[in-house]
Amino acid sequence: MLAFLLMIIGIGLTQLWANLFNHFAPAEEQFAFLAILYTAASLLSWLFLRVRSIKIELREVRWGLVLGLPNFMGLYFLQESLLTPLFAGQSAVVYTLISGLGVVVAVLAGTLFWHERMTRTNLAGVAVAICVIVLLNMGY
Repeated sequence: MLAFLLMIIGIGLTQLWANLFNHFAPAEEQFAFLAILYTAASLLSWLFLRVRSIKIELREVRWGLVLGLPNFMGLYFLQESLLTPLFAGQSAVVYTLISGLGVVVAVLAGTLFWHERMTRTNLAGVAVAICVIVLLNMGY
């Protein structure tokens, strides 16, 4: 439970820092900002593993890089999109859309690739995410 809570807090802080950067920092420093952010997250993760005496194998590090690189690039392109005239000043809408679409894609991937069963709770979550996406696109 603690790990889940820390993950939620970490995701929220990452999005907060990215949004603050988008509003107050020069666009030329975006890559450096994200590199520092991901390096800090890696160091904190490593520290957590050391404190808990959790040993990891090389293949787990590889999978972390395989998942981390697209995540890094996704946040980079998200930041780039917030600099375009279409999304400038609309970070609340963009972050909500990305989060909602992330839920929908994760559930669909779990169902299609890992054959997870859809529960009523899963379906309700997907329905709410889709409603939010539709309402945001309608301008509410």
